[in-house]
Amino acid sequence: MKLDNIFRYSEAASAHAKEVDSVGSLINWLSVVFFVLIIGLMLYFMIRYRRRSENEKTPHISHNLILEIAWSVIPLAIILVFFVRGYKTFINVMQPAPYAQSEDIYVTGSMWKWDFEYTNGGAVSSQDSVKLSPLKIAKAQRKALQKKSTPEQGDDQKIVALDKRITELESDPKFNNLSYFSKNQDLFSKDGKSILSPKVLTVPINTPIRLVVTSKDVLHSFAIPAMRVKRDAVPGQKREFMFTPIKEGVYYYTCNEMCGTDHAFMVGWMNVVSKEEYAKFKESIKPKEGGTPAEIGERLWERNCKSCHAIDPKAPKGIGPNWWNLWGSERTFTDGTKAIADHQYLSDSINDPAKQIVPGYAVPMPAQGLNEVQIKNLIEFIKTLSDKPSEEKSEEAAK
Repeated sequence: MKLDNIFRYSEAASAHAKEVDSVGSLINWLSVVFFVLIIGLMLYFMIRYRRRSENEKTPHISHNLILEIAWSVIPLAIILVFFVRGYKTFINVMQPAPYAQSEDIYVTGSMWKWDFEYTNGGAVSSQDSVKLSPLKIAKAQRKALQKKSTPEQGDDQKIVALDKRITELESDPKFNNLSYFSKNQDLFSKDGKSILSPKVLTVPINTPIRLVVTSKDVLHSFAIPAMRVKRDAVPGQKREFMFTPIKEGVYYYTCNEMCGTDHAFMVGWMNVVSKEEYAKFKESIKPKEGGTPAEIGERLWERNCKSCHAIDPKAPKGIGPNWWNLWGSERTFTDGTKAIADHQYLSDSINDPAKQIVPGYAVPMPAQGLNEVQIKNLIEFIKTLSDKPSEEKSEEAAK
């Protein structure tokens, strides 16, 4: 057995997963080395310096300055190595990508399920999201080739390749479980209520994913082991974390906080698909009425916020701060503290305007009394107020 396989981690499927694993391996290996060293020395000293007779006297030893310094400085140096490596990795993981280039998804925990909402206002059901399972896509492609009335050259080879792909996927328990739970949701119930959320979180490959996590009731914790990410879901707070998936496939997500009797059932799957398939998926769940959250947020701004907050970069200073390029910017407050204009900051500014005052706007606005949905819609509208090119615009320009 290779030494590298002693510490086994789950599949590494995000851009920063190997960096996290390297820190874990460093800590584990040093723990093994010092465990063996300390236990080994202890056993050696027990045998080497044991008392051999009743007349043997223990020599008087006061102290050894060099030894005392060594056993204080060496552990301190090791702890500092752990701190530096761990802190650098933490910063790399938590460092936000340009806000215009990330794909934001709202994750809400409740007893005992997870709900997902996308920036276009679409939500997912287990049946909708599982349609993009690689297994289902491969079967659909094979069926389409087999149904062709006039087969083209090379179709036979494509069918053979798809047969092989389907066999591989069907032997993978992740894909079988995904299909099984999506078709048998009603079987997982307690007192007539569903206790398992088989909803699939669908994300695009090679794209920074920002999950905005909150809770409706008690503390939960949303974790995706293969992505090496975890974030607590706290009622009243919007907590963000990011990762970039680098492998297409299906991966487990779990709740890592003991949240009640059916905590163990807060599991499900994340489906990483191509950018093309993800675009189709988002279009399929786009709300048909009322518009997107950004469009609804713009109408709310027209009605409630326009008189105080401008959205034109050339507009004169108003009663409240201009919203142009607000999203993702660094804000400095009258008390000298700073914050990034993210989901939590904007939510606090709307719910509790006097909490953080920007210089030049000494009179805080009255609390607006907006609900969570209205605040979310306003934030999605604010995200559109930028001259920074988004990833989609950059790709279109390149074409």
